[in-house]
Amino acid sequence: MLLQYDDQVDALYVSFREVEPGGVAQVHMVDDRRNVDYDASGEPVGVEFLCVSDGINLRDIPHADEIAHALRAFSPSIAGLAPT
Repeated sequence: MLLQYDDQVDALYVSFREVEPGGVAQVHMVDDRRNVDYDASGEPVGVEFLCVSDGINLRDIPHADEIAHALRAFSPSIAGLAPT
C-alpha cells in the first residue's frame, strides 16, 4: 500500500497495488471527497481523498482497516488527518 499526500491541493491517494497506465477502468465517486478506482475485473486499486485536512472518512471504503493502519504509520505530519 502506498500513500501519497499532496499538500498543495490537500489530497491523499492510497494505492493498493501498482497499476499500469490505463489500468483504472472505473472510478466510483463515493461522495464529493472520496473516489475509489477499480480495475477491469472490478477490484479496487486505489482511493482518492480530498480536503483531508478536514478529516478522512473511511466508511464504505475498501480496505478501510488497512488504510487506517497505514495512515497512523504514514508520517507524524499526517497525524492530524485521523480517520473520521
